[in-house]
Amino acid sequence: MELVTKIFGSGSRDRFRIDRRLVRRIFVDETLLRLDGQVYWLWLAYEPDQNACLLMHLLRERTIFVCYQFFKQLRSRYDRKLIFTDGAQCTT
Repeated sequence: MELVTKIFGSGSRDRFRIDRRLVRRIFVDETLLRLDGQVYWLWLAYEPDQNACLLMHLLRERTIFVCYQFFKQLRSRYDRKLIFTDGAQCTT
């Protein structure tokens, strides 16, 4: 979490609060970042109608388990919603 605070500031957690009833659809994507000479994967879930970031994970690995945990957390927070992805395959 220190790296997230370093990048987005100390109030970054408040940016992810949204009434779950307002969430209609979710867009999910992950991207590779190089920070301080290290490789990280940034996972984002975004609600376009509310212009809100719903969930963010910054991890050192990109595995099927990481993907599963991310989607599991999304479902527990926002119930069953329509989720859009770029269709990329997860590799280990």
